[in-house]
Amino acid sequence: MSEDKKPDYVVYDEETGTYNAALLPYSSGVAAPKITTPDITSWKQTNINKVNHEIKSQFDQLKRAI
Repeated sequence: MSEDKKPDYVVYDEETGTYNAALLPYSSGVAAPKITTPDITSWKQTNINKVNHEIKSQFDQLKRAI
């Protein structure tokens, strides 16, 4: 490996030329736990239905006005 290229597990900011692992809001180690997102499909589906209902009612109201 060339001296310019750092390994993937080294947190090096090329713009500032510093190691900034302590500043990151997430763990940066090789053995760090996997970052997962919570399952929000039911929440998304509920809100999509609410928005669709609101848009449809506004569209129907505009159709009646014309």
